Amino acid sequence: MDGEVYIRIVLAVFLGTTAVRGQGARLCANIVFAFDTSCSISEETKEGAVEFMDDFVGLFDSIGDPSTSSTGRFTQFGLLAFDINSRKVFGFGEAPSKDDVINTIQEEFDTSHVDCKTITNEAIDMAIEDFFESGDQDDKSPNVLVLLTDARTQPQKFRDETIVSINRLRAKNNTYVFLLQLPNANEKTDFEDTIEQVNVLAEPENIFQYSEDTKQLAESVYGRMANIGELTCPGDEITCDESPLDILLILDHSNSVKPENIIDVRDAMKALVNTFKNVGDGDTSVKFALLTYNNKVTPEMLFNDTASSTREGTLKAIEDQTMARRKNTRTDLALEFANSVVFTPEAGDRKFAYNMIVLVTDGRTMKAKYQKFTFRAANALKGRTGDDEVGIFLLGLPGARAKNLDVQRKEWNEIPSEPKETHFKEFDKFDELLPFIQELSQRVCAVGLGF
Repeated sequence: MDGEVYIRIVLAVFLGTTAVRGQGARLCANIVFAFDTSCSISEETKEGAVEFMDDFVGLFDSIGDPSTSSTGRFTQFGLLAFDINSRKVFGFGEAPSKDDVINTIQEEFDTSHVDCKTITNEAIDMAIEDFFESGDQDDKSPNVLVLLTDARTQPQKFRDETIVSINRLRAKNNTYVFLLQLPNANEKTDFEDTIEQVNVLAEPENIFQYSEDTKQLAESVYGRMANIGELTCPGDEITCDESPLDILLILDHSNSVKPENIIDVRDAMKALVNTFKNVGDGDTSVKFALLTYNNKVTPEMLFNDTASSTREGTLKAIEDQTMARRKNTRTDLALEFANSVVFTPEAGDRKFAYNMIVLVTDGRTMKAKYQKFTFRAANALKGRTGDDEVGIFLLGLPGARAKNLDVQRKEWNEIPSEPKETHFKEFDKFDELLPFIQELSQRVCAVGLGF
């Protein structure tokens, strides 16, 4: 291409995927695979992308016809191919079972190119008009577009049209885009303009690189979808009811975080607590601790504090946290305190509970000379094993400082646990934080349950 829930899935020759974790959750959505058949995708890669689709579909046990039920939700698949033009291979309802979907892909899908051009915007428009707005979609379920492509629109003069089309798709309620980036046959995968086009098509956590291990790749994509609460079938949400968790909230209260945004973060953390059914003391409960920090660390609540023993006490501790802001962002001190104090029996850490940190910050460690200590502290936490293991989630807030972003991104890449697409989320606006909390809860539960 030198040129570039109930679930309904449209397969379009543009392979986009994400990772399977939490296979215990069934997915319900309208899913479209858009498959890129242009010359810039090698025949070998196309064969692998087809295998990926087979493996991915094989993970579903929720495929069905939503028209047979006024209340039930199912997964439906559709497939389209594109290069110079877009072709509908099969639509929603035309392959009503798992075997039908897999057989249709294997027997009826021709990956040959019509032309070497890659007109991506037409594929996106077809996904909208011929699938998500076709009348065959299940309006009770979310829409998912999975793009299988190298992401290079060709000719490049159509790049602006691609941006218009992807924004049109994203404007639809309850719609998600995943990208499986296929290698460019002309070795342009790492070109700067390719990277720019990749980032236009999907959110970073929904972008996956092609791998010949298509089974693992399919599981990774499914797992990522399972971490999005809206995509799980009703009653199949990942829950922590039987998995005890000790969750430490670490909140940045440096001067670069405005007072009104500290309140935004506070309210989001209260919402996170309320996503769990069993908060407080108990053998299968979720318990919280809370630190705030700037140039020093303030322990607001430890696991053995009375407040942490109930939901009401936990919410009150978060509500009553100090609102003081001070200079510097000593993330190193906060992580060191977590390791040496919070996750210890003396502070109430429970050996039978999985340990997690949710770090919420708007920037890098300040002053810069302390950053190496942040890396060391994060690695010490992530190096703990067995009952002492700690997973680190990082929520990157919009920052007041625009300089030294490369240094900040290096730090934000070093702190979270692997895989990064699960343990890290960056926000462009503070009002994006609260809507993300349900998904964060799903991610935390999935990790805690060992998915």
